[in-house]
Amino acid sequence: MGVQDVEEWRKMIENPEATIDLRKLEREVTEKAKQLVTRCPDIGAIVLECTDLPPFASSIKKATGLPVFDVNMLITMLHKASVNIE
Repeated sequence: MGVQDVEEWRKMIENPEATIDLRKLEREVTEKAKQLVTRCPDIGAIVLECTDLPPFASSIKKATGLPVFDVNMLITMLHKASVNIE
């Protein structure tokens, strides 16, 4: 499920100079995640593919009760794994 139809997201993409209401964007993105869980109730986790979305991971997790993963987490995990290799 994408966020391309989320009002604040669309505003940000269409006009990068626009002032964005981050709280509204967080609410809209979180609502999308809740819609995803409603549509796919057997979902086990949410993956945020866009690097702009991780700031909303906590809100999404709280609203859906699901673990939320993103590319930043993957990079951190890979770094920690490589540092611990001897």
